[in-house]
Amino acid sequence: MYIKELTSVQGTVVEGYSGVGKIKNYGPHVGFEYWQAFNQKLGWQVNARFYSAMFGEGPRGENLNSELSYEMGLLGSYQLTDNFKGYAGVKYRLDRSSYSAISSTQDSNSLARPGDFNSVEITGSYLNFMLEYRY
Repeated sequence: MYIKELTSVQGTVVEGYSGVGKIKNYGPHVGFEYWQAFNQKLGWQVNARFYSAMFGEGPRGENLNSELSYEMGLLGSYQLTDNFKGYAGVKYRLDRSSYSAISSTQDSNSLARPGDFNSVEITGSYLNFMLEYRY
């Protein structure tokens, strides 16, 4: 199980920007990593993790729609000591969430119809550093 919070810009077309809210996502996640050594000191790793938002709520308590987020990475590794291994590489991440929109029947400033939803998608490629300790 995982817990993740994403930001959502709050406001309406009529009233404008009113702040930032949090979308709370809960659900199962699964992932893998594969590491291969070139020699005693150097190696590489590929990894991926998938997150399924099955529970949670929007910024004002709205119902959450089920969405899939993921991350994938490729890293080089270097054995620093017998107990420490360092990794450096790139990771691509896509975080996605959606929740029921507040319709015009609930708020006169809203342009949403009943059944519409708001969505947030955050993507990026990140420089990734890790230090692994083995005991």
